[in-house]
Amino acid sequence: MAAASRGRHFIAMTRLRPFVASLALALAVLAGLIGPAAQPAAALSTAGWLRFGGLGTAGDEVISGPVFNWGCRGGELGRYAYRWGCAGANNRYLMGHAFAEFEPLFDFVRARGVTAGTRGLVGKLVTWRTPSGDVQRYRVSWARVTTVGWWGRTGDLWAWNATAVPSITFQTCYGARSEYRIIVRAVLVG
Repeated sequence: MAAASRGRHFIAMTRLRPFVASLALALAVLAGLIGPAAQPAAALSTAGWLRFGGLGTAGDEVISGPVFNWGCRGGELGRYAYRWGCAGANNRYLMGHAFAEFEPLFDFVRARGVTAGTRGLVGKLVTWRTPSGDVQRYRVSWARVTTVGWWGRTGDLWAWNATAVPSITFQTCYGARSEYRIIVRAVLVG
C-alpha cells in the first residue's frame, strides 16, 4: 500500500511541475525580472548606417551595417546594432552583442588585452550615414572596460551622458560571464 501511495504522489507532482514553472515565469515577467523579447529588426526603424573598421583579432575586420532604433526601453537585444534612445543630447548610444554585430570590437580588445586593446581603439575612424544620406566621420577619443555595476551606477555621468559635440558611444559585453562592458566614445571630426 505504501508503494502505491508513493506512485500516485509522484504522478501528481509530475503534472504540477509545468503549472508551477508557468506561474514562476509569469510572476518574473510581472515583477520586471525578465524583459520583453527582442523585437525583430524589421519592425524597428533605421537610425542610420555604421562603418567601424580596423577591428578584430587581425585588425582587418569591420562593423558595417544598419543600426536600428531601440527607443528608450530595456529588454533583450537581437543580433543587430541598436541605438538606445535614452542617452543624452548629441550622444548616439549604440548597443550590440559581443557574439553578434559587435564581435569585431570584442575580438579587438580580447586579442590585445584590456589595456592595449582600449588604447589601440583610440584614433580609429567611424563613418555614420544618416537615414537622409548625410555622411559624418567620427574619431575614437577614448575607450574603457568597466564592471557592469560601476557602469550602471555612474554611466549617466560618462557613458550615456549628454555631450558638447556630436558623439557616438559603443557598448558591448566583455568577460566570461558578461560581467564587464566595453564602452567606446567617438567624436565628430567632419
